[in-house]
Amino acid sequence: RRRLAAASSGGCSSDGSAEDVAGDSRRTAGPARTAAAPAAVRAARRQQQQSQKRHHRSYLEKLLNQLQRPEAILFGVWWLMVLVITIYVADLGAHIRAVWRPLLLLAAVPALFSMALCIITL
Repeated sequence: RRRLAAASSGGCSSDGSAEDVAGDSRRTAGPARTAAAPAAVRAARRQQQQSQKRHHRSYLEKLLNQLQRPEAILFGVWWLMVLVITIYVADLGAHIRAVWRPLLLLAAVPALFSMALCIITL
């Protein structure tokens, strides 16, 4: 019925938009053609993914990704400010200057293990 209406109206449908008669025949042949194209694309992608080795992110990449998040940066800056203010208010500056070597040694232990883990998992 639509084909007859479209053919009799000169290629225009009743709402005024241009619709040619060949459009109906493309609609029936279209899904088969378009369904085959994505299947071919999926097969090509699958073959490409199988040929490539999957890159596993190292501990260093994961760590840097986490540290670059805004909430991690804000949290670190906030704790640094709390530490500095606590040392200033409690007047611990002279005491920390006296025991900075053992404190540095204690802080170096987890830092060295983290660096070793980063190097091992590269």
